[in-house]
Amino acid sequence: MTSVEEEIPAFSMWKIFYDTMKLLEMDQSEGRIEDLANIINTQKLTSIFVYSADGSIPYDKYNSMCQKYKAFTIWLLGKFFYLSTLNNGSRIDKLVTDIQFRILNLMLFTQPNIYHEITAEYCNVLKLLNGYESENQLEIEIFNVNHFQDLKQVMDLDSVKIVVDSTVTCDNLKRTCLKFMSEIIMERLESHFIDQAIVDYFDIIIHILREDDIVLKMDVLDIYQSAIESRVVFIDELPVYLLIKFDEILGLLETLIYEVYNFKLECTEKCRGKLDRICCIILENKIKSCDEFKLRICKYFINKSMENDKICTKIQIKSCDIIVQDEAFTENIFKCNSIEKLVEEHQVIALKLISWKIEKDFEGFIHEKNIRLHYVNNFCASWNRLSDLLMKRLQKQSCDDNCIMMDTLKLLLDIINMLVKLRMKITQNGKINVEFFAEAQFIIFLLSFVNLHLQNCHSPFPHNILVEIWVKVPIFLNVANIELIFHLIAYPFLTLFYKTNNELPLSISGRCDVKEGRMHLKETYKNLALVQENKSSALKNVCEFMTMLESDVTNEINDISRHNLEANFLKIYTDIFTKGSGQLQCILVKYLPIMISYFKSLEFLPKLLLHTCENQTVASNVVEVLPNALCVLCSDYVRITTWCDTKKSIAIDYKCIRCNFVKNTGDDVIKKSILSSVDEENPLLISTNKSTVINVNILKNIFKTIWKFSKDTNTNILKKFLPVLPRISSHFDMFHTTEHTQTWISFAGHPDQGVRKEFSHVCCRIAKHCQNNEVISKTTKENILKLCLEELFKLAKKSLQYSDYDLQETLLETIDAITDIKVKPVPLECMKILLYFIMIPTSKYSAIAETFLMELARKYNTKPLLLYGKYRRETCQYIADLCAINQALIKYKLEKSLENVSVILGFSNAKDFACKESSYLMPYLVSLIVIMPAVLSLIKEVADLSDISQGELLANNYGGIFIYLFLNKSEKEFIDCMRYIENTTGMTASVLRKRNFKIILNELLLNIHEKRERVLIALKLLATEDTDGAAIDMKRVPDYLQPRFLGVLQYFDTKLFSKKQVLPSLAEIFKFMGPKRIAPFRLKIIAMLRTALNLYHSECPELNCSVWEAFVTNCDIESLAGQLATIFVSLLPLYEIFPTRMLKIFSYLIIQNENQLKNNIADLFSRLGC
Repeated sequence: MTSVEEEIPAFSMWKIFYDTMKLLEMDQSEGRIEDLANIINTQKLTSIFVYSADGSIPYDKYNSMCQKYKAFTIWLLGKFFYLSTLNNGSRIDKLVTDIQFRILNLMLFTQPNIYHEITAEYCNVLKLLNGYESENQLEIEIFNVNHFQDLKQVMDLDSVKIVVDSTVTCDNLKRTCLKFMSEIIMERLESHFIDQAIVDYFDIIIHILREDDIVLKMDVLDIYQSAIESRVVFIDELPVYLLIKFDEILGLLETLIYEVYNFKLECTEKCRGKLDRICCIILENKIKSCDEFKLRICKYFINKSMENDKICTKIQIKSCDIIVQDEAFTENIFKCNSIEKLVEEHQVIALKLISWKIEKDFEGFIHEKNIRLHYVNNFCASWNRLSDLLMKRLQKQSCDDNCIMMDTLKLLLDIINMLVKLRMKITQNGKINVEFFAEAQFIIFLLSFVNLHLQNCHSPFPHNILVEIWVKVPIFLNVANIELIFHLIAYPFLTLFYKTNNELPLSISGRCDVKEGRMHLKETYKNLALVQENKSSALKNVCEFMTMLESDVTNEINDISRHNLEANFLKIYTDIFTKGSGQLQCILVKYLPIMISYFKSLEFLPKLLLHTCENQTVASNVVEVLPNALCVLCSDYVRITTWCDTKKSIAIDYKCIRCNFVKNTGDDVIKKSILSSVDEENPLLISTNKSTVINVNILKNIFKTIWKFSKDTNTNILKKFLPVLPRISSHFDMFHTTEHTQTWISFAGHPDQGVRKEFSHVCCRIAKHCQNNEVISKTTKENILKLCLEELFKLAKKSLQYSDYDLQETLLETIDAITDIKVKPVPLECMKILLYFIMIPTSKYSAIAETFLMELARKYNTKPLLLYGKYRRETCQYIADLCAINQALIKYKLEKSLENVSVILGFSNAKDFACKESSYLMPYLVSLIVIMPAVLSLIKEVADLSDISQGELLANNYGGIFIYLFLNKSEKEFIDCMRYIENTTGMTASVLRKRNFKIILNELLLNIHEKRERVLIALKLLATEDTDGAAIDMKRVPDYLQPRFLGVLQYFDTKLFSKKQVLPSLAEIFKFMGPKRIAPFRLKIIAMLRTALNLYHSECPELNCSVWEAFVTNCDIESLAGQLATIFVSLLPLYEIFPTRMLKIFSYLIIQNENQLKNNIADLFSRLGC
C-alpha cells in the first residue's frame, strides 16, 4: 500500500513548511520566515497548493487528494495569520501578510471555489471579534480543517486558537483582519461577483464603522475609498441591496465628519489627514448616489470655513465647485458678506465663488463680432467690485508696520490664476477678446505700487512674482503693450537688442499719464538691473511667455506686434543655440514643438537642430521632444491647452492628426476622443491647426540632421531616438528608401538589448506607415517590406546558430509586432521565422514562438491549420529543410523534429502530419538527397509513419516531385533524383509520369508564366511519351493540348481562389494555343475571367487587365460575336483604372474588327443602357 508521503506529490514541500511553522511557534525568527517567503516567491506555487493528476485516477481518490491539499492550505494560512497577530506592524507582519496574499492570489486564479471558502475564514474572525465585550475574555478557534487519518499520523494540522483578553488585543486583531477584508471585498466588487456573502462582509465592516475607535473606522473607510476609486467598480450600477450598504457607510461617514470637525471626537493629525483625503476623493467622484451627501457636507464645510474653522484648502475648493448647485445658498454668502470681507478673510472661497459669478455673467453676455475687445467691468458687477478692491490696494503705497506689498501681489496673482481658468472655460464656446483691467492704468498702478514700496519700506524687489504676473498679461489685459511686457520679462537678454539702458522703450500705450509711465518704467528697469537672475531662470520665463502666446487663451495680438515678438524671441534663441551653454540649450529644446507651432517662418530650425545635436546631453533632450516636434512641423495637429494646478501655469500638448486619428476624422470626433482621455477637473481647450507650409529644402536639411541620430553610438540616445522613427516614417516620404530601411531594420540586431527591445515596440508602426503611404510606389513598398523580412530572417538564423538567447527573445517580440501588418508576404515570412524558433533545438523560446504562431493565426481571424493550409507548399518546404538540418546536425529523427510543430499547426501528432502532408513534403526531401544523402533516412521515416513502402510513397507522389525537380533544379540534380526514384520504385520515369499525367500537365501549365522554357520542354516530353515515343515538333504541342484543355481549365478554376499565378499563366496559354484552339472554350474562359475579376479586382487589377487583353486578342474574333456585350459589361470596372488599355481592347473589337462584329454592336446599346 502506498504511504501518504508517496501519495502526495507535494509532501516534501509540505514537510518543510510544517517543521518550520512548529519552530516558529516557539521562536518567531525573522530569518526562518524569510526562508519561507523565498521558497514561496521562487517555487512554482501551483504544485504545492493545487493537486493536479492525469485522467486515469478514480474520481473518489482525486477528490480525496484535493481535500487534503485544501486542508493543508487552510492550516498554513491559519498559522501565518496567527504570526501576523503576534507581530502587528512589524517587518515579520509584512512578510507573513505578503505570503498570505500570494497564496490567496494563487487560489483565486486556480481554484476560485476554494478561494472563497478560505477567505470566509478571515471574515469569520472579524465577525467573532465584533462580538467581543470590553474587559471580558474571548477564546476563538479559527481556520479549522478536515482531518485525514493517514495525514494526521505525519502532520497534525491543528486549528488556530486565539485568546482575546483586552480591547487593545481585539483592535490589533481587527486591524490585521481588515487588511485581508479590503482585498476580499475589492476582489468581489471588481469581478462583479455579488452575492449574499459580500452583503454580510459589508455588515461586518459597517459594525466597526459604527462601534469602534476612529483608527479602525479609518481602516474601514480605506476600503470604501478603494471601491469609489476603482476604475472597474461602478457603484451606481450595483444592486439595490448593496447600494443600501454604501448609503449606510455614507451616513456613518457624515456623522464622523460632524464629530471630528466639531471637535466632539478626539482625532490625531494622521486620522484627520485621512478623513480630509477621503472627503476630497468623494467630492471629486461622479457617483450619483452620493450627490445629496456631497451637497450637505459641502455646505457644512463652507459654513465651518466662514466661521474661521480650519478646513483643508482642497476641500474648500471642491466644496465651492459643488455648492454652486444651490444658487440660493451661494447668493446668501454674498448677501451676508461684502466682497472686501470675503477676500480679506476667506480668499479661497471668495475667488472660487466670484469666478462662478463672473462665469454666470458671461453666460448671459452677447458677443458682438464688430467689437474687437470687450471690457468685463461693463457687464459683470461681481468683477467690477473685485477689480476696484484690487486697484485700491495697488494705490496703497505706504505701510504701518509690515509691508503689504507681497501679500497684495500674491492676492493679485491668485486672482490672475483664477482668471486664467475662467478664461479657459469661457473660451470653450469660442474665441473672444476680453479685458479685465484697463491695461495702461493697470501697468502704471502695478509698477508704481512696487517702486514706491521699495523706496518706503526697503523691501526686496519681488522679481519672481512680478514675472509670473507679466507672463500671464495676455490673458487679462488688452495686448497693446505686449512688446513692453516682453522687455520686462526678457530683461537679462536685452543686451542683444540695445547697447545701453537709455535705448529701452519707455512709452505705455493707452490712456495714462505719459510722464508718470516713463518715470516708473525707468525705475523698474533700474530695479531689474539689480536683480541677480541667472540666465536659465530668465530663459524659462521667456519660453513660458511664448507658451502663453501660443495658447488659445490669450487676447488677439496684431500682426505687427506678433512679427516683432517673433523676431525678438528668435534673436534670443539664436544666441542660445549658437553661443549658449549646454544647460541653456537643454531648456530651449524642451520648447521645440511650441516654437515650431508659434513661429511662422522656420528657416532657423535646421541650424538650431544642427547646433544642439553636437552636445550629447542636449542631443538627448532634443530626441525626447522630436516626436511631437515632427508632427507639429509636418502635419495638421490638435493643440491641447491645459491648466496645471500644481505649477499654476498653462501647459500645451499636441496630438498629430495623421498619427493618432483615422483619415478624415471630423473635429467633433477628435475632440470627444481627447476629452475621454484627460482629467476632467482642470479646464482645457482643444483647437485643430493646419501645419505650416515648409520649403522642401528646409525639410530635407531637417531630415538629414535628424537622421544622424540613427548612427549615434550612445545607446541612451538611440533608445530615445527609436520612438521618433514612427513619426519620421509617417511624415517624411524621403525616409522610405532601401538605404534608410537597411539602417533602421538593423536595430533588430543591435548589440544592446535595450535598443532591440525599444525597436520591437516601434517597428510595426514604422512599417505600417510605409505600407499606408499613398505617395510611395507599390514596388518600393514591396522592396522595403521584403528587405525587412529578409533581415529578420538572417538575424533569426544568426541567433540560433550562436545560441544568442537575448537576441532570440527580442527578435521574437519584433516578429510578433510585425505580424500586425496585414500585407501578403508577412504571414508566410513570419511563419517561416517562427518555425525556425519552434523546430531548431538551440532555440530557448520555442514555447513563446508557438504562442506567437497561434497569435498570428488569430490576428488573421483564422486557426493555425487554416493559415498553414493557405501556405501549405511553402511551409512544407521550410519544414523539410529544418528536418534535414536537425537530422544532419544532431541526428534528430523526423518524428522528433515534427513533435511540436505538427500539434501547433493543428495535427494530432507527427505521424498524422507526415501521413496527410507527405505529398507536399516529398518533393523537397527528395531534392535534398543529392547534397544531403542522410535525408534518405527521413524519407524512409515518412514511409514508415504512413504505413507504406518507400517505393509506393515515391510513386504516389511522383507528380509533385517531378514538377518541383524539373522546374527548379539543375539537370544533374534532376537526373540523380530520378535515378533514385526509379531504383526505389522499380518503375521507369516514363511509366511514373503516365501514372501521374493529369497532375503533371495541370501543374506544368500553372507554371507556364514563370518557367515558360522549362514548361514547354516538359510538355514536349509528355507529348512524345504519349505518342509511343515518336518525336513531336513544338508547333504540334498546342494541338496535343487541345483535347485536354477543358480539364486544364477546370483545374485552373479550382485554383482561382488560392493562386493569383493562374491569371498570368492563363494569358500565356492563350498566346501559346492560338485563336482557333481556344475559341471552343470561350464561354468557360469568360466565366472564369469574370470570377477572377470579382476576386482580384481591387487587389491586382493589372493582372485582370492583362489576361483579358490576351484572351480577346488571341481568340477567334468571329467566335466572340455573341459575347461582345458580355465582354464590354465585364470590362467596365477595369475601365475606371486602366482607361487607355480598355479603350485599346474596345477599339480592337468594334473598330479593327467592325466587319466581323457589326451585327452584334447593337447589343451593346441595350446591355449598357444607352
